[in-house]
Amino acid sequence: MQVVILQNETKCSLLHDYLKQIYSPTLSNQLIHSENYLKQELNDFEKLLEESEQLEEIILEQKTATQKIVKQLNDKIQSEEDKFKKVETYKKGKKDELTAIQKALDQTSSAMKESCSKIDSKELNKITQLPQGMDQFFGNLFSIVYNEDQSKFNWIQFKKKVFDEDKGSDFQSRLANFQFKGVSQEKESLLQQMKADPQFQKVFQDPKYTRAFLDIADWISFVVSGLESQRKKDLVFQEFNRIDKEFSTRKVELESYQKTYQFWIQQLIYQENQQGLLNRIKPNIKQIDLDIMRSKENLNKHIDQFLNGVNKINDLFQTNI
Repeated sequence: MQVVILQNETKCSLLHDYLKQIYSPTLSNQLIHSENYLKQELNDFEKLLEESEQLEEIILEQKTATQKIVKQLNDKIQSEEDKFKKVETYKKGKKDELTAIQKALDQTSSAMKESCSKIDSKELNKITQLPQGMDQFFGNLFSIVYNEDQSKFNWIQFKKKVFDEDKGSDFQSRLANFQFKGVSQEKESLLQQMKADPQFQKVFQDPKYTRAFLDIADWISFVVSGLESQRKKDLVFQEFNRIDKEFSTRKVELESYQKTYQFWIQQLIYQENQQGLLNRIKPNIKQIDLDIMRSKENLNKHIDQFLNGVNKINDLFQTNI
């Protein structure tokens, strides 16, 4: 019996030493490590939560600034589109005006050619001496049609070469193919003077000369009208070119604003996505933060229970030993 008691005492002593020296410190160390780990995790998630709140403020500031830029660009685009449409409408109006002027020029040119085809070379060739004042008139016509000095004009030589030998063919061709564009101001002034020349008006209305000069009078009238239309066309064309350049410039500017607007719209979408993602993540961060805190509290309870258990076992072994 004595032997059994001694053996049990030895076993209890060994178990007590094991629990005290090895098991308890090991388990205590593990619990402490777990507590430190949970503390670190809790600190990390609290920091993450704080940073997420700061990030939310930053994203909100960026989003507000971007929304302001987008609104300014949108207002600018609306303004530029209105201006662009006005320029486009004005340009179309000038283009239509050019078309109308060109149509009038074509009609005048056709009428001018028709009047040339009716010029009676035989009647002109019959005139041996020009009526009073007509030398200067035909001298001006000679200067305009043949690009020669007016002083070189001689009716006898002119009519012999032009109406007798050539039958008026070259003369009529030159009149028919007279170009409105590029006429000097000097020639235009001469033509206007010829059209308004009272002496010429008197002569070609004289039955004796009407057949010879009427179609030349019509030609001069058509040429003066054509020159006026050409001058108007040149002015409208200059304005059309100006507005066309402005149209092109505004088009490039508008496209540039639209591209910039699309860039900032994409930035705004990106920021809204970031804000949405952060709003979805924040509750999870808070929940994990709470879960870690509960785990830490539970661990502390287990540590307390463990220490109480160790103390009870220690007291028990002390009593038994």
